[in-house]
Amino acid sequence: IETLIADGCEDARFESCVQRLAAGKLEGIEADLILLLESYRSSGRKIKEANLYSLYAGFLEATGRYAEAIAMRREAVRLMRSFDLFATLPVELARLSLLLHRWGDRTAAAAAATEAATLAGRKERIPAGIAAQVAQLLATRPSVIATKKSDPPKTAVDLQPIRALIMPIEGHPLRGRLTLANPTSQAVEGILSFEGLPAHAVWNVATAEATVTLGRDGTARLPKLRLESGSEALIELFAPSSAAAKGKLTVIWSVSGQRDLQSVWSLEDAENGVSSAVIDAGEFRGNPFYGVLIHHHYMQAAANAPRVNFRVTASAPTRVELYDDAGHPVFVDATGDGSLGGVGDSLFTDADGDGAGDLLATGGEAPFGLLVYPPAKIPAEGIKLRVEVKVGAQWVVFAEDRIIP
Repeated sequence: IETLIADGCEDARFESCVQRLAAGKLEGIEADLILLLESYRSSGRKIKEANLYSLYAGFLEATGRYAEAIAMRREAVRLMRSFDLFATLPVELARLSLLLHRWGDRTAAAAAATEAATLAGRKERIPAGIAAQVAQLLATRPSVIATKKSDPPKTAVDLQPIRALIMPIEGHPLRGRLTLANPTSQAVEGILSFEGLPAHAVWNVATAEATVTLGRDGTARLPKLRLESGSEALIELFAPSSAAAKGKLTVIWSVSGQRDLQSVWSLEDAENGVSSAVIDAGEFRGNPFYGVLIHHHYMQAAANAPRVNFRVTASAPTRVELYDDAGHPVFVDATGDGSLGGVGDSLFTDADGDGAGDLLATGGEAPFGLLVYPPAKIPAEGIKLRVEVKVGAQWVVFAEDRIIP
């Protein structure tokens, strides 16, 4: 196998990592996995990343980096959903369930186990061998990892973006999205509150999502919200078109004994007609397995354009992946140059065949997400991303994001 690796065989390098991990010989595995990831990306093989993330999660678990392992398992699941890898998804969900069980998150573990068993039970799609593997994994009852409750989390909970500006469009509701992520090795309990514009917040325990209606007085403080280790909560801002007021909203995450985190949203007409956001890249930016997620909600005054073309340009070489609201890939721009004809670029959705990725706009609206992989060394001034839409024959800037180190 070493001869094949020396000859450049990637499958041999992958299998070597599998065998070494199984044997507990962990030295050099992470470096090999990063080499494989960079090779897959340079040649536009996004679909192969799902199994790589799964293997990386196994390595992280074996080395005691449990919170990272949970994040990588979740990313493997996300990729398998994105590419409809239905045969591997049940096994990955079962592995995620075991890992969550070890961390003591029984609720999330049970949900992952139920979905894994349900998917594995679809005999018309799932081979008997895979169904048996899922059943064997779910029959395992791993012991809960002992953690020192007195130890403070190594990393702070992350509230993003730091700042944002969104522009109300007449006749359309106002929408915005934030993420509250817990990359630490412990569950965290805190208070989510809202100041400035009138706001009424509702927390959905089942989906770990908060819906915040602006312009309406009500519950502006959600106490005792629990974020499990390696989890992420979505915060949806919404205001009906009739109640979309201008002003500022400050979203605050508070944990006893720690500095408050704030995300400040300005709801007003921008001078250049472009919405914007500032995002902190976070501490894992030097590892290519970790990306920066940025949410957007495109709205246009005309509701009769069923599909909208998008492109993204970056001020420094940056990998940009665009996903629709269902999590399906639209395009991958390997360098962030706005063109999808380069090495490592991929185009998955192009209904009009013009070479640009497009999204379905329902009622003039198209929510989507950018998964951005900035370089290890981000310039002091940050990296600016220009999100553009095609209007007629012209590209028009719709939003600007700035990723800061």
